[in-house]
Amino acid sequence: MYPNEHRVIMTGIHSGKKRFIEEFHRGRLPETLAYLTDKKGAFFSNQDLDKFIDEEELHDRKILTDDPKTPLKNMSGGEQRRALLNYLLSQKPDYLVLDNPFDHLDKLAVKDFKERLHQVSSEVILIMLLNRTGDIPAFISVKLYLQQGIPRTDPADEQHLTFDSSEGIPAPVHPIKNEEETLVDFRNIHVSYGDRTILDNINWTIKKGEFWHLMGGNGTGKTTLMNMVTGDNPKGFGQELYIFGKRKGSGESVWDLKRSIGIFTPKLTQRFKGRPTISQMITGGFHDSVGLYQVPSELEKEVTRKWVKLLGMEKKADSCFQDLGEVEQRLIMIARAMVKHPPLLILDEPTTDLDDQAAALVVKLVNEFARHSTSAVVYISHRDEEGLLPQLSLELMPSESGSQGKITEHKNIRT
Repeated sequence: MYPNEHRVIMTGIHSGKKRFIEEFHRGRLPETLAYLTDKKGAFFSNQDLDKFIDEEELHDRKILTDDPKTPLKNMSGGEQRRALLNYLLSQKPDYLVLDNPFDHLDKLAVKDFKERLHQVSSEVILIMLLNRTGDIPAFISVKLYLQQGIPRTDPADEQHLTFDSSEGIPAPVHPIKNEEETLVDFRNIHVSYGDRTILDNINWTIKKGEFWHLMGGNGTGKTTLMNMVTGDNPKGFGQELYIFGKRKGSGESVWDLKRSIGIFTPKLTQRFKGRPTISQMITGGFHDSVGLYQVPSELEKEVTRKWVKLLGMEKKADSCFQDLGEVEQRLIMIARAMVKHPPLLILDEPTTDLDDQAAALVVKLVNEFARHSTSAVVYISHRDEEGLLPQLSLELMPSESGSQGKITEHKNIRT
């Protein structure tokens, strides 16, 4: 047993985790982990797991599991992580570095994986890189803080972003007319790929002005469900799926859908390769353009200034979006999705990879959207986010026949 040798290293967007990982792979350990010198180490990450999945799919090489019936990609997130952990342990390392192993797992899977780590803690020293304090296993008592790629004993004294919501959310420039009370209606929706069922008999109605939390672990079908609404997944065609009063596939206008839905995913920032300013990024949201292809009106400029002020970035309004930190970029992209006050706003995992303080800031902004607009908000996440105030939640519960939905009504009220 190694009760005093396990460590958790708290990370953040600007903590230099990439540098730490690069140094680890070169065999260079910082002073706070010097007791591991001359010991054999191994590394656990979601990126490594993806490599094994690709290897199995592209070259039919089963490395993590010898189960001939179930491909690694079809296993649950918890099963995949157990397989990777078992494989790494079979290499007999003295210590194991785990990079955010609970990412995208549901609550039950997190609990099970923590119990598994507790079991193996007597066999190997565990060094965990985490960005959320709530993810720290109870058996780890020594906490370090990653700063500029180096784990230190004291947390950094950092200036964190904030914003002023005293004036509420800026009004839309071009109000979108929507007379439908029911925006989205899933009726007995079923989705499968080959012999694997993802969603089984989903019934879910999103009405005007509602604030939903769509929950579920990795692979339960959260993104599949919402991509059926946005048109990025064709599985909605031929089923009882109604969007803004029209059945999917009945000739609905793609432009009307695009105009009426605001979308944020962390991957959206990868689409912007140019050098737009903060203001240009937000203004582009009025017309759903990747770049700024038309001259904004004076009213659009004024509303953009209000959004920049709301985000607390007035001094950076003309700064290049690409030069900003991850948290600032994410806040801008979320504001961009909301700038036109769409009837339906979809926020897919907006706090993934963020630390506690950055996640709290995103949650605060989303709550403001719910309070000061008539948009229906769908917040997609695998975790119960502290401070989030949805009215309703839909949790996708995995089963042998595919994920099924559990709807819960909360006491939070939109004003």
